Amino acid sequence: MWAAGTRTWYDLAKKGIWVEGCADGLGFDFLQTIFKSPLINIAVNDIQIITNNLSKTHWLQDGINAVGTYELIGNLSAAIKMEIAKADIIFWTSYQQYELCKAFIKNSVQHVCPAGKTAKLLSAQGLQPIIFPTIKAFNDWRAKNKEI
Repeated sequence: MWAAGTRTWYDLAKKGIWVEGCADGLGFDFLQTIFKSPLINIAVNDIQIITNNLSKTHWLQDGINAVGTYELIGNLSAAIKMEIAKADIIFWTSYQQYELCKAFIKNSVQHVCPAGKTAKLLSAQGLQPIIFPTIKAFNDWRAKNKEI
């Protein structure tokens, strides 16, 4: 089993599930070289992505086996929508977050996200996201740049 990030890794480990590794914000493409290495030797056809029902289609379009096992249900309060609408910079941890909020964000907002599927899908929308390896790296950067 490989996990999307260290948080998922730790959650799975607490349940007794052995995790081999993760891309942790670097994206699935980052793992391709590792998967092809003699030590790991995993073919793309042997990979099964377990994700939500919306994301499944993006993986299938890229030729990766995927199954959706849950629905994402967005339920933002009016107060949260107002805060997002005022934001000058937004860190998206998933493309579905952007989809949920795109109707009320500023045209001038700076999109920020980890590498991988989220960055690829935001770019496909004509956006130019700034890539950070993790949300922690973004928050560290933001703490050093108080004006943001």
